[in-house]
Order: sequence, then C-alpha cells, then structure tokens
Amino acid sequence: MKKTLSIFLLAAGLSISCVKQAAAQTTAADTTGEHRMIQDISADLCRQIEEESKKAPLTNLSQEEATQLFARLMLVSAGNNATFTKLILTHKSDANAYGGQLGKRIAFRMVKECPASVPLFMKVGYQELRKQHPMSEQEVKVLTPVAAGVCQGIEARQKKQDLAAMSAQERMQVVEEVMQAAMKPHAKALSQLYGADLFLDQKKMEQVGVKIAVLMGDQCPAILTFFATAGQSAQPAK
Repeated sequence: MKKTLSIFLLAAGLSISCVKQAAAQTTAADTTGEHRMIQDISADLCRQIEEESKKAPLTNLSQEEATQLFARLMLVSAGNNATFTKLILTHKSDANAYGGQLGKRIAFRMVKECPASVPLFMKVGYQELRKQHPMSEQEVKVLTPVAAGVCQGIEARQKKQDLAAMSAQERMQVVEEVMQAAMKPHAKALSQLYGADLFLDQKKMEQVGVKIAVLMGDQCPAILTFFATAGQSAQPAK
C-alpha cells in the first residue's frame, strides 16, 4: 500500500519528456553506481527547481511552459553527471528505454524528497499520464467513487486537523488511512474487476493507485498540490 501511495502522490509526474518512452517491463535492480547517480541528479534537479520557484510560482506556468522548463533543468542535471552519460553510452541499443527507466526512478525519488517538484510534475505530466493509463468504462465506473472517497476523506481530515502542520510522514499516514477507508466499501467490485488477488498483488495495486490518482486529478486536483505544498497557505479544496 505504501508504494501505491507514492505513485498516487506522484499522480502527474511520470510523463516528463525524458521518460515518455520508458520500458513497460519491470526495471532491473539498481547498481551501486546507478543509485548514487539517481541521488545526485535528483538533488541537483531539486535545487534548480527550488531556485526557479523563488522567481515565480510554478503553479502559474502553462503545461507547455512547465514541460520546457523541466526538460531544460533535467538536461542540465543529467548532462552534468558523468555516470549518467557513461551509462547511456553503454546502452546504445536501448538508450531511450534505459533513459526512461532511470527518469522514472529519479521522478519517484524527487516526489518523496523534493516537495517543490510536485506542482511542476503535475503541470507537465497529467494529460500524458491519462494517455499512458487508459481506463475502460467499467474501470471508470468502479474507481470513480473510490477517488471521490479519497478526496472527501482528506478534506474531512483537514477540517479536523491542519494537515499542513503535520510532518510529511504523518501526512502520508493520513493518506494511507483514507485510501484504505475509500477502497474498503468497494473491495468486492475491485476484486471482481481486477482479480481476487488484487490486494495481495503489489503490481496490480500500483496500477490501480495510478488510475485512482488520475481520476482524483479530475475531481480534486488541489489535493495533490496541497500535499506537495503543505506549509504554504493553500488548503485542499475541490
């Protein structure tokens, strides 16, 4: 569930220009060099994004402007990393897919550790995310009330306690509780749609989590931004 929540909070951040062609298959385990490289690129990219956010609110950017900005910053951070360049050169035959896999892991890390990046991810990737995770009419029918339940649950918790005053870990715990509560009334329908093993299958849960996030983007987009910008004056709202 926790990994699913990370994807849920990532919502619009999986489809930046450098990761559009990521391979669909499971990524192989990181090597030590890759892990350090991802740390370094993520940290540098976060620093750049924080500097940009001081100039003007990133939420004011259009999707095209956000895409151009992120692509430029990513090119700088990745281009200045010798390990990234070396690894791309050693994967000449599948450079696009390999680069996409690395980009996804960088994005996941940034959403967890760089809150300033999430509003930009949301601007850049939401529409592309919808394209990458299409839903049947039946999926929309089953998942829409779950997404609504998450939106309503988080808003209800906000009325009881200021979520912005919580630590990131505490807010994550709130989302976990709300997500579980929202899915429980629909457990039978979810299991019928995705299989009886849904709640035991991490991969399936990840896929469902992304689709719930996509639907939340329609119903309460401010919720996702709120969790990234908590501590500012914004409150979650529909």
